Amino acid sequence: KAFFAAGFPDARVEMEHRETVAQDGGKEVAIRAEMQPGEKVKMGPVRFEGAGDTKESVLRRRVRGGVGEPLNLLELEQARYRISRLGVFERVDLGLEPDAGPERSPVFTLRPGRRVHPDCLLPLDARNRPEESS
Repeated sequence: KAFFAAGFPDARVEMEHRETVAQDGGKEVAIRAEMQPGEKVKMGPVRFEGAGDTKESVLRRRVRGGVGEPLNLLELEQARYRISRLGVFERVDLGLEPDAGPERSPVFTLRPGRRVHPDCLLPLDARNRPEESS
């Protein structure tokens, strides 16, 4: 997580384990973990695809960080979550373009959900009834 936050989106951990039988009949286990951070990546311009009639400014407010800053993969995942919480998208996916290189642009692919109009939720008689005066 620390490497993702510091701008290393390709960070990987390789795990290797070896089991041997000890002289007393028990098992000995040796575990080796190797961290491969990959290259440090800077953030390019953020793009939104499939936003429909949702204002881009509403989406941009939910994405922290700017062009040239370290690409924080954890923060971008949080932004994806914040966008999904708007409640207007059926699905929100996050990708990086290009797939490799020292600068990558976050691309949020949005699939609009079904729109609900509030006036459709009221019973017919409530919509057509004049307000009562006191």
